[in-house]
Amino acid sequence: MTSNSAMRVRRIRERLGLSQEALAARLGVSFTTVSRWEAGKAEPRRRAGERLRELDELPLRVEAPARPAQNGFFGRDNELAAIRSLLGVTNLITVTGPGGCGKTRLVREVVRSFGQPVWFAELAAAREEAALVATVVAAVSAPATAVITTADLSRHLRDARGLLVLDNCEQVVGAVADLADALIGACPGLRILATSREPLRLEAETVIRLGLLALPAGETVEAIGASPSVQLFVDRAVRRQPEFALDAETAPIVAAICRELDGLPLAIELAAGRCASLSLTDLRDRLHLRLDLLASSDRSAPARHQTLNATIGWSHALLSADEREVFETLGVFAGAFRLDAAEAVCAGPRVARVVADLVDRSLLQLQETTSAGRYLMLDAVRIFARECLVARGVFAAASRRHAEFYLALGDRGGDGTGRSKRASATTYPTSARRCASSSTHRTRPP
Repeated sequence: MTSNSAMRVRRIRERLGLSQEALAARLGVSFTTVSRWEAGKAEPRRRAGERLRELDELPLRVEAPARPAQNGFFGRDNELAAIRSLLGVTNLITVTGPGGCGKTRLVREVVRSFGQPVWFAELAAAREEAALVATVVAAVSAPATAVITTADLSRHLRDARGLLVLDNCEQVVGAVADLADALIGACPGLRILATSREPLRLEAETVIRLGLLALPAGETVEAIGASPSVQLFVDRAVRRQPEFALDAETAPIVAAICRELDGLPLAIELAAGRCASLSLTDLRDRLHLRLDLLASSDRSAPARHQTLNATIGWSHALLSADEREVFETLGVFAGAFRLDAAEAVCAGPRVARVVADLVDRSLLQLQETTSAGRYLMLDAVRIFARECLVARGVFAAASRRHAEFYLALGDRGGDGTGRSKRASATTYPTSARRCASSSTHRTRPP
């Protein structure tokens, strides 16, 4: 593709005020395809070329949006600025975070304004090194017959200047780490931006941990509407139900939904998608069924993002047997817990090591890094873990160990959070006794 052709695609897109994603949607092609056109790495095929000409010829008033273009990107300005700044000084950045937190969406926002060529490799289907290399080869338009190994790929990209995006690395994280290490050593002009639910663990790596969207800080309509989590909900709800509006009646319910979903972007999007078929009140009151209730009707969405259950299950399937057992057992905790509590309740070797690994894999969050640090599961993750525990028939035994630990802790005058208030020891053991004396599973804690 000539540089003039690449500039023409960008000119048409910018004239219409569209993102690369929006232009791709209009043309019926992928975001990666448009990115490659603008980087001069590929030519539009006949139908796409004809549609581009049609868009270029239509009057601007027809193609311009009736209101300012909304790309659905909320609450990530700090992370966006940090990545753009770091790309000028480091060769490898990995964006990590729990499934559904918006890692890919953030990276796509980064590359929209990246001044050099961008190669986007979607790795979700890769399960081994050969498939990984083949996917990257296709992304950089290297000849498949000449580039078949990591060493071949390093030689091919030796003089390249641009950004290689490695998206969804967690299921081949070891192979991706080897590939990235080889490329940054052999290709000084290449930048790598990866997304993964866990870091690559390379010395040259800079890790950006993507958290959850900020929740409403107040109760007025204005304060609620200023929250990125609510803004995302409203944006997605309007797409399904154009008359939807945030007002004095709907704002408190939307705020409650976003808080119940912990500010997890995918969960919020899936919940908003239900607005056309459920009232806000019905939706809020049934969020305890979220693993089954929150499902996408978007057939173009990856299977792992079509339900919360599938998103968490994707991470769960990548765990070893020991990691899976500890992860599921931690589902008995209704709130934050300390490491000594996890060790007592999980009652097995290497619990501390596995807990640390679960934090790295974004299935646990470390709330504090002091000597009294506590761990927490997102509510949807906890529900998934607890249901796995019930399915294995060991929920009652884990609950009993949980109760025994906190009963003993109460007798010693602690509360499991690093404090030593005797008053707290008289409250938690009450629920612990109920848990110890009952083998009945509850999806929600008492």
